[in-house]
Amino acid sequence: MTKSTGAIWVAKDSGIASVPGYGEITFIAGVTRIREGHPILKQIGHYFEPLTIQYDLEDTSAAPGDKRGEPEPAKKTAAAPPPQKK
Repeated sequence: MTKSTGAIWVAKDSGIASVPGYGEITFIAGVTRIREGHPILKQIGHYFEPLTIQYDLEDTSAAPGDKRGEPEPAKKTAAAPPPQKK
């Protein structure tokens, strides 16, 4: 048994390939995923690339002087001038 890093591979192209022991395999770019070490990946691995995951990170700290969770103060605007008489 080969050692795996647990990587997931995603298809970079779409197509159909004949893989001995598996028949015709249909794969779709950006959709089809195969775990590292799978026999199909050894046969048609040139159609796949490692899947990269980028997580969105939330800023957990407040700016200096701010308190987290406290609403921002309302912005003050100048009052509208009174309507002119005709």
